[in-house]
Amino acid sequence: QEILPNAFASADGAIISAVGRAAELDPNNRLDPERLAHEISLLGKKAFYEPLTEGIVARLQSLAHAGDVIVIFSNGAFDGLHRKLMAALTAA
Repeated sequence: QEILPNAFASADGAIISAVGRAAELDPNNRLDPERLAHEISLLGKKAFYEPLTEGIVARLQSLAHAGDVIVIFSNGAFDGLHRKLMAALTAA
């Protein structure tokens, strides 16, 4: 939680989502994604908390421009985010 905001220092911005299966994790050792987004914004970066895939896609549709590089960090299929985002961005 404390060191992760600086990992985004070179990014233009970040969209942070909910922690998957959060209820299975010890609250004392679980990332607080809303706090992370806030701490990234304190570094002068655009940062948003979007708990749902649809919110991430909508947010990126409004922010992304041709030539932008979008990086998705996930440990799984992320509710089909890759496919949904590609479909939304190529349709625009």
